[in-house]
Amino acid sequence: MAWVHEGRLIVRVGNQTLTATPRCTVYLPAGVAHSVEAVGDTTAGPLFLSGVHHLGPRALTLPRTEELNRLAAPLTEPGDGVGAAMSDLMAALLPWVRTAPPPLPEEPRARRIAHQILSDPAAPESLNELALAAGVSVRTVQRAFLRETGLSFGQWRARSRVIAGARHLREGVSVSQAAQACGYTPSTFIARYRAEFGVTPGREAHHLRT
Repeated sequence: MAWVHEGRLIVRVGNQTLTATPRCTVYLPAGVAHSVEAVGDTTAGPLFLSGVHHLGPRALTLPRTEELNRLAAPLTEPGDGVGAAMSDLMAALLPWVRTAPPPLPEEPRARRIAHQILSDPAAPESLNELALAAGVSVRTVQRAFLRETGLSFGQWRARSRVIAGARHLREGVSVSQAAQACGYTPSTFIARYRAEFGVTPGREAHHLRT
């Protein structure tokens, strides 16, 4: 993971551009070609994890919650207990990644739109409709999401819907019910879930039951 103490890193993976800041980190699967650019005065470093292939095959932007910072702290500083800290982090990371909301934009109107989507992931309003209701231009929203979350608006909305579906799966509902709850058809939900996490929701649900 790209771990930033101060400043900002731009991480490019293929056609993806992701941002790491003290508020969010970037997970990179092992072996994925990427480039990193520091913006201004930035203090940062890599946080190497083992056994994280179950997080999926794609680079991800993850919010830095208090829990994640606490679990990762022993790995960012020299000292004893690194092995135990790694185990604790890995035990918590997989379910946390599945259900943690994506990073929120800082721009107030874009942030309001983000909260609206999180409160009702299945809502059908388009970006044009959301921007009009918030009194902001579509271009401003698009720029805010990309600059402040590392994801385009479309990527952010798709991810928030898949994460909502993952939460429903953890509550024990069927794949079809989870898909409906986050605004997808079952086939689209399965495809999005596999693309995001590298596993189908059916297999995930089976794992949760066993």
